[in-house]
Amino acid sequence: MKKNFTIRMTLIFTLFTSILFAQAPDKLNYQAVIRDSNNKLLSNKQVSLKISVLEGEAKNVVYTENISSKTNENGLVSAMIGTGTSTDKLNTIDWQSGNFYIKVEIDPENGINYSISSINPLGSVPFAFYANISGKTNDPELELAKKITATDTISWNKIKSLKTDTLVIVLRDTLYNFTSSKDTIVINNSSKDTVVINNVTTHKDTVVINNITSKIDTVVINNIDTLIISKKDTVIVNNVTSKIDTIVVNNYDTTVIATYDTTVIATYDTVIVAADTVKNIYSQKDTVYITQKDTVYLAVDTLVINNVVTQKDTVFVFERDTIVVMTDSLVMKLTRRLDDLEYFMGLTAIDFDGNAYDVIRIGNQFWLDKNLMTTKYDNGEPLVYETLYGEWSKKTVGAYCAYNNVKDSALKYGYLYNFHAVTDARNICPKGFHVPTDTEWITLINFIGADTLSGARLKETGTEHWKNPNAYATNEFGFTALPGGFRNFDGTYGLINTQGSWWSSTQATSTTAFYRDVYNKNGLVFRNSGSKNIGYSVRCIKN
Repeated sequence: MKKNFTIRMTLIFTLFTSILFAQAPDKLNYQAVIRDSNNKLLSNKQVSLKISVLEGEAKNVVYTENISSKTNENGLVSAMIGTGTSTDKLNTIDWQSGNFYIKVEIDPENGINYSISSINPLGSVPFAFYANISGKTNDPELELAKKITATDTISWNKIKSLKTDTLVIVLRDTLYNFTSSKDTIVINNSSKDTVVINNVTTHKDTVVINNITSKIDTVVINNIDTLIISKKDTVIVNNVTSKIDTIVVNNYDTTVIATYDTTVIATYDTVIVAADTVKNIYSQKDTVYITQKDTVYLAVDTLVINNVVTQKDTVFVFERDTIVVMTDSLVMKLTRRLDDLEYFMGLTAIDFDGNAYDVIRIGNQFWLDKNLMTTKYDNGEPLVYETLYGEWSKKTVGAYCAYNNVKDSALKYGYLYNFHAVTDARNICPKGFHVPTDTEWITLINFIGADTLSGARLKETGTEHWKNPNAYATNEFGFTALPGGFRNFDGTYGLINTQGSWWSSTQATSTTAFYRDVYNKNGLVFRNSGSKNIGYSVRCIKN
């Protein structure tokens, strides 16, 4: 008799590179929890998976592979996408081209009769994918910066001009047909000495260099009367001029090529090509810097730039073919992407006591990975540590305690705090974090799935801290919810190892506030309200 199965999925991205513009990652770690129609885990079972990456709303298949893997006792199957049987390559996907989805088909009998199918959106792509696409050339031997040297200047100003008004970089050895509109240069970056190009199409005010494409506030090129052809080891440029805030190559019959320890003064729209290191560059307007060396922007012992003054649209081109356009919009985009990269690499938050917490990303939220352990507010002022039963309920200021007054328990479960500590303006969370509101808790639960297993997805697995049975726990998102118990308003303690409770910062009434519970005997998350004098755990979220 055929059984019906369901699948609970989470994606964990593991990047096999630690350098921003290094080789493309070609493996992804994938995990899923499999249950039958009776919600029973499919445990210790060899299963076959067909995993596909789909692109766009039409969900076109751009990658497929087959993998065989065994579930564990919790029904969790793990697979490394990129190591199975496939004719496709994961690192050739253009992750910038649109939305992506993961389609998973499973045969519980480890065959090819896939009876389970699930499609889920790929909510966010690790930053290293974008960095790889936008910062890497297809052919390192033809990198533009390497090919501009002092010995090549004999070839400059030898080509008759053509009114093309276009810019396109050709990467392959075939004929291309484009439609020309305005403001474009043609650069041959293929292995052929020449490439015939007809009808070139570009967006207005756009420069395309290898795989780097930008459409807004990049390099504006106007009134161009030129043909640029790039042969191996040679760039030939004839009279590229402009009138508004642009790259100007060989303006007024002057191209500056600097060698080691040279000081260059650029008084008007000039391209500076450095054979090694430019010691000092003084520029007054819209300058492009190109260096042959393996150079990172403003890095020590590479390109040293002093007193660079520009008005708009400045470009830095290094051997790694990275373009940095100094405009507000791009700086904001890069800042956001670098913020994301920090979190994917495992950012650590530190409270005032010096306790360290890893930061996990769940949807668009960033949470600390364990319960709060601080004894001080973020400004260094101490909270009240209250051990006496009769005094706990009288507190009208921020107070905390360890379960049963045993401080060692806080090393595992964190401290318990009253609501006055949660809402104190001095902030008990590490800098940049706060106690989540009731709405932020709702956002979390909706993202992981607001059903009978939402708590199971947050709970730590096993029974090291949770009392049996710790029902359905999978800890799919790394939240690692622990059963720290609580302290009642009368000062008594209860339910350690069976219940975990966390404050929100939202009050329900003048004397009560909202909090969340999870238990060892089911997979639910409960939204409750209780006295502000009760002591619960705290889990912080990024501002």
